[in-house]
Amino acid sequence: MGDGIIYEVEKNVPYPRKGAWRFIAAEMTPGDSVLVADETEATALTHAITTYWNKQNASWANDVTRRKAQSIKRKQENGTYRVWRVT
Repeated sequence: MGDGIIYEVEKNVPYPRKGAWRFIAAEMTPGDSVLVADETEATALTHAITTYWNKQNASWANDVTRRKAQSIKRKQENGTYRVWRVT
């Protein structure tokens, strides 16, 4: 294929954590929540929820009769955070 590079399929190679929040966000429906370790993870997940679902719903995102995807995060008593997909 190209310049002497050998392409081979490798099995069971873990994927990088970056982008993992998008996969979690994609599985969530309104009312679902996820417990995460800290505020950094909570912020990343809230961003992933709004970004992923607003892109999925782009056809109606500008329709004033419908709400864009929303999420909230709250600190728990033990220092972890819970993130909800609201809409």
